[in-house]
Amino acid sequence: MVQMDGSFHAWLEERGPEGCLIDLVDDATITTWPRLGEQEPIWSVVDALRGWMERYGVPLAVDVDWKNL
Repeated sequence: MVQMDGSFHAWLEERGPEGCLIDLVDDATITTWPRLGEQEPIWSVVDALRGWMERYGVPLAVDVDWKNL
């Protein structure tokens, strides 16, 4: 199972604007796939998941928090 979540923070400190870190984590291997963007729209989430699938394959399950829907 892959867990996916976005987190807003001043990741770049004073060197840039606040951004959203979208991270995917595989529960079994602790493999991570972080992506940094300005927002957390569906297209950024889909792009992060597509990147994961291109590199590691299609996960059997994806767990997301859905709190912003």
